[in-house]
Amino acid sequence: DELIAGYFKHPRNGMKRQWGEFVARWPWEWLVTLTCTDDTHEERAIKLYRAWIMRLNKIVFGPRWHKKPSRGVGWVVAVEYQKSGRIHLHALVAGVGQTRRLDLMDIWFDLDRLAGIPRIVPVQNSAAVSNYVTKYVTKGGEIHFSPNLKDISGDLVALANNPRTDSTPER
Repeated sequence: DELIAGYFKHPRNGMKRQWGEFVARWPWEWLVTLTCTDDTHEERAIKLYRAWIMRLNKIVFGPRWHKKPSRGVGWVVAVEYQKSGRIHLHALVAGVGQTRRLDLMDIWFDLDRLAGIPRIVPVQNSAAVSNYVTKYVTKGGEIHFSPNLKDISGDLVALANNPRTDSTPER
């Protein structure tokens, strides 16, 4: 029991839990893992991810989806640096509706020679996948949010002041 209490008191585990709680407040539909080849730089991996998201938005919202700032799928993506040097992207995506996951897996694979193997699964447990994706922040990775997740900084302040809030931010 003392060991468990010590685990939760460790700053890294507390930060991991708070990131997980914060991210779990959105209605995620897909858990996405995208791999890249050995020679992919992080900047390039993020650009590939954004190109993939643009294609997803065109499928869901049509070719002029970007004309309305509130349109577009919501997402959060974490960058994982593997010991092998490869970059994996772990993302949560909301607002996909009835979009076929296999179509988006094909799009990732065909996007660029640097794009590796994609995996997209429906979210069953928002808290679990949020914790999974955000754990990479505490392992030296980075996390990026879609611009249409409203008032991220305000939500972070609210979370810091009241980490047990149940309100869901607007997307």
